[in-house]
Amino acid sequence: MMPASPDPTAPWIIAVDDDATTRTIIASILQRHGYNVIACCGGAEMRAAMARVSPHVVLLDINMPGEDGLCLAEDVRGRFGFSVSIIMLTGSSDESDRAMAYEIGADAYLTKPCDRDDLLRMVGHYAASHVAAQ
Repeated sequence: MMPASPDPTAPWIIAVDDDATTRTIIASILQRHGYNVIACCGGAEMRAAMARVSPHVVLLDINMPGEDGLCLAEDVRGRFGFSVSIIMLTGSSDESDRAMAYEIGADAYLTKPCDRDDLLRMVGHYAASHVAAQ
């Protein structure tokens, strides 16, 4: 789901979650706060989005069918290095998932349901650091 008319000055966020309702909520919150958001249901859509835009932040769920968010985080790191921030936004509160996410290179880990303000603060922090670096 690509924004109808993206703001060329706003950071790009790719949100990957297999749950359509969650994708819609995340995209709506972030778009209302000025971000360009592409919501993806899995790895194939994420890769297609990354071929069109260079994201500032990628939000990843861990537990998804097919490729999980940890595999996708490795893919993002392989393509972009640390020029893109990865925030795991997942229902998994498993400490081994959290540890693995940070080992792979995730910048942050939020457990769903998360507070809207926490999400905005986290995305804002990481998006601003990449926009400033450009």
